[in-house]
Amino acid sequence: MNTYNWRKEEDPTEDYEELAKGLIFCAKAAMMNYKQRGERLNPKAKQLLRRRDEVKRDPAVTHLEKVDELS
Repeated sequence: MNTYNWRKEEDPTEDYEELAKGLIFCAKAAMMNYKQRGERLNPKAKQLLRRRDEVKRDPAVTHLEKVDELS
């Protein structure tokens, strides 16, 4: 909301139109996805998530090994 230049008009009709423009601008900005999931995570987090998936998919791993590996 800070990126839009909000103005208050004296005429209520113009003021309402300005409000509507501002709300549409903010709604469009809110719908944009700025970063993909991979870009939001740091490399260590990605590595840990990959390792967690490997452990979960390994049928030979016992429950205790899963808990130990993920902690």
